[in-house]
Amino acid sequence: MSKKNKLTIYLIKQEFENFQEIIKSSNDIKIIDDNTYVYLGYSENIKPHWATNFLKDSVDTENLFVANARAVALKRVNIGNVKSRIFAIVMGYGKNMLNDDVIEERFGLKVSLNSIKHDSLRRINKTNIGGNQKLSYEQLPLKSKINDFGLDINRDLVSHITGESDTFVKGTISGSDALFAQMKWT
Repeated sequence: MSKKNKLTIYLIKQEFENFQEIIKSSNDIKIIDDNTYVYLGYSENIKPHWATNFLKDSVDTENLFVANARAVALKRVNIGNVKSRIFAIVMGYGKNMLNDDVIEERFGLKVSLNSIKHDSLRRINKTNIGGNQKLSYEQLPLKSKINDFGLDINRDLVSHITGESDTFVKGTISGSDALFAQMKWT
């Protein structure tokens, strides 16, 4: 039986070449090879604030805990003979382990726009820049073309898109700053 995992992939800005300058903090580092490091943030069982502040003594909250499991896998990928880029695959709350301003903005949106079939869009997030900057999140029940979303190319900025891909990842992908993809594991 195969299981699906949702991958969240960020592209690291080109000026960051050292793995240590990308990660804010971690509890442990596992080195897979010279180009792949996994940074782990250990979980702690913490009593949620609402359990004691809101519920007080009216309910038994003895066994209520939250945990913040997190990990980041950094992978350096060679592109041609002269250039390499670093990708971050975040798991759990792993994005919080990345330093500020290390990710390429709109990376996932660009990959999604180039990978999603033109007639298989499912969802878009857009901002209308005319007037009051209305934010819209639109989803259609069937695979559709961009025209079915009523996108105004003169006033709407697309910030997130979801659809079906049959390129390097087969299935549903989404993109904004990150690329979100469902991967099957056997």
